[in-house]
Amino acid sequence: ITMPRIEERYTDLIDEFEREGKPAVVVEYSVFRNRQQSLAYGADVVIAVLAPLEVRIERAVASGFSEEDVRARIARQITDADRIEAADVVFDNDGTPEELRNEVLAWWNEYKKTV
Repeated sequence: ITMPRIEERYTDLIDEFEREGKPAVVVEYSVFRNRQQSLAYGADVVIAVLAPLEVRIERAVASGFSEEDVRARIARQITDADRIEAADVVFDNDGTPEELRNEVLAWWNEYKKTV
């Protein structure tokens, strides 16, 4: 019911950001199913950030979710193989936040040279 309005607002915001000359717009999209039928259909780059299952569960539980809830949510998501197939870039998030940040910044600095 709400998805058409969300998509319309999303499209309006992306258009506005492009007119303003924003260098990038990052959208976290947790219900991603595939690139063709999602908010990612117009993305220049789709990035997947992956971590081992047990690391994901441990992090989510540490932030206040129950392990049962986390496992149920993960079971309803697409597989990591599907994420990798749909992504243009894949980051492994099995280290520290600083390590991931440095990896993303290194990629971003190289990517900026190509656009």
